Amino acid sequence: MIKKICLIVILVIINLPSLFSQIQQSLYQQMIQAFRQLNYETAKQIGKQISADFESYTPIELLETHKILGVIAYQDGNMMEANAQFDQALSIDRTTQLDSVYVSPKIIQYFNELKLDYASRRKSREIDQSIHYQYILQPDPRPAATLRSMILPGWGQFYKNDKRKGYAIITSTAMATLSTVIFHFLQKKAHDEYLQETNPASIEKKYDTYNLFYKLRNNTALVAGGIWLYAFFDALITEPKQKQLKVSVIIHKYPYISAQFSF
Repeated sequence: MIKKICLIVILVIINLPSLFSQIQQSLYQQMIQAFRQLNYETAKQIGKQISADFESYTPIELLETHKILGVIAYQDGNMMEANAQFDQALSIDRTTQLDSVYVSPKIIQYFNELKLDYASRRKSREIDQSIHYQYILQPDPRPAATLRSMILPGWGQFYKNDKRKGYAIITSTAMATLSTVIFHFLQKKAHDEYLQETNPASIEKKYDTYNLFYKLRNNTALVAGGIWLYAFFDALITEPKQKQLKVSVIIHKYPYISAQFSF
């Protein structure tokens, strides 16, 4: 009985991430459904929950959320809020469109006008003064991390913010490389002593010593090479330590104070 309970607990823990994801996805779908049914108040409340918990959602979900909030704000006559929501959507995808099935042509025209001069307004910082935060798409760090790990094993892991693995790789590489160098000089010295030995009783012993250091040098060199390959492919394949939404947020609390972070 105890084993069955433990098994159930383990299965629940393992499936918690997927269950949480389903709940979040359900909340997003509720907002979409409420908006399409013209239940704007419900869609607005859910949209605010989603935007407040943006770390749990994908860029596409955030994009649609801000578009819906922008449409609702326009319908309510709150143009400043509408501009803020539309600009946040455009900061994720400047080519996005509003759905003509659920959005009036007047709002679509207004949104398209905002989209046309988005770049110039952002450059002049008009957007920064009108919204609380904006999204900035970040490039995948793996190509740059791979190049760094090719030069120095562990450097790429640091670049991807996986410092624990970076320290482990750098330390292991240093130890393997240092051991290879030490065993190289020891085997070279042992080899010279073996060649110079004239006593038949000691020749075999000298050879065994030389052979031991020779094998140790080769093995530690192989280990160093293996670590280098691991660091290279780990930087190339493994997902970055940070969440892979590739979206960061700049929060402007005051005109001259801002904070930036990634997720």
